[in-house]
Amino acid sequence: MLTPADIFKALALLGNILSFVYLAVFLLSLRAAWKFVGKTMADHKQRCLLQSAACLAVTALFMFPIGKDYMERRAYIREQQAKRDEFQARYNKAKAIFDERCKTAGEKIYYTVEGVEGITLLNVPQEYRHKFGSDPMWEGAALPYSNDGDDYIRSFLNWEIYQKNERIKRGLHPNPVMMRPGSYDAVYPGYQYVDVRQNDNTYLRYRYPADEDREDYRKMITEQVNEHPARYAVEFKPIIDPADRQYWVAGLTINVYDTKENILMASETWYSMEPGQGNSNQRVPWASADICPEFELDQRDLIVFFVRQAVKPKQGD
Repeated sequence: MLTPADIFKALALLGNILSFVYLAVFLLSLRAAWKFVGKTMADHKQRCLLQSAACLAVTALFMFPIGKDYMERRAYIREQQAKRDEFQARYNKAKAIFDERCKTAGEKIYYTVEGVEGITLLNVPQEYRHKFGSDPMWEGAALPYSNDGDDYIRSFLNWEIYQKNERIKRGLHPNPVMMRPGSYDAVYPGYQYVDVRQNDNTYLRYRYPADEDREDYRKMITEQVNEHPARYAVEFKPIIDPADRQYWVAGLTINVYDTKENILMASETWYSMEPGQGNSNQRVPWASADICPEFELDQRDLIVFFVRQAVKPKQGD
């Protein structure tokens, strides 16, 4: 089977052969020029000088393409080095900004509550589109693989699955009944419903149907919230600083509020930096982002697990 390495070896061999052929033609041309001038100028007093001039002309003719190629290569090398220097300067600036922002990243939990049936989402991150991965201003860039749209809402309804022998020990699942028996060590229910604020400041309540009615395990049912939404609320707050985003540094803060007491219960901030500085050559820039603080969970579950530390879902009946 022909491999890329075989192709490169063949091209290198072909290049060497062409170089030898070019050298041979050059030497033959010199010899031909020397003989031709010597024969045609046999009686001329300056015959040797004319023969030398002819050889110099032939040499110049053959050296011109080589010299041109050399100059073009040198110009290309200088251009590439300038680009590398420019990129390194941008990267160093971005890394300095990222490191500084990371000093303020992390969670702060001021107080917690237990036995909570429902949660309110003050806003929902927009559903991912391919173009967002190359957009330095994308609101979800701090956690590029986190849930969005309806999946963000589902994540608060999902059960927590604990698997002690897995690399990622904690995860989320919409219906553990569907999982293979013995494939997990413990399960903990999520919120029973999620109230989502709409653009007109009304609220829709999302929940999963009863098990006997769940033909599609991802399907949620909704109903209008006519009274007050759930007391504890989650805010998805992107940090979009144009100066930082110029260097592909993004941030996100999740705030958890007690809306009855009008106080902040908990807050966590993440930052990310795209090390390629927007290079989209066969890659999606934000997909390669470095993120702080470090985490051991699936990135899609980070927000929900943080919220559940402060607002613990009701367990059992």
